[in-house]
Amino acid sequence: MTDATRAKVERTRRYLLASQLPEDTKDGLQTLLDAAVMATNGTQDRIGAMADAILALSLHEVRQAVRTPDAVQDAVAGAISAHLATCPVAGSARLGVLVAIAMKPWAWLFAAVAVFSPYAPKIIETIANAAIK
Repeated sequence: MTDATRAKVERTRRYLLASQLPEDTKDGLQTLLDAAVMATNGTQDRIGAMADAILALSLHEVRQAVRTPDAVQDAVAGAISAHLATCPVAGSARLGVLVAIAMKPWAWLFAAVAVFSPYAPKIIETIANAAIK
């Protein structure tokens, strides 16, 4: 292995250790990096070292595939909880319906016409007759 390659490996190792990744992910990546270094370090059993590197990569990918759905599920559950805590419509069933109606402009428009219009009885009668037909 050349000095430039060693420097790249060490720089990558420092970058990995300083990252905010979970410790088990860091361990898996360290193992993968160690296996790759061993395969390129001029060992006598290069085929065995390559097989170890492929095994380390396979183990890392399987672990990541298993962990990813759990992480996504946790993120979704957190987002739903945060929404339920702040959403005015997510209150109790009756209160939530009232808040949802209050947020619609047509409900306020209908209420304004029904309360303030001198023609409100005629409007209601016309709507009732249209609904019956």
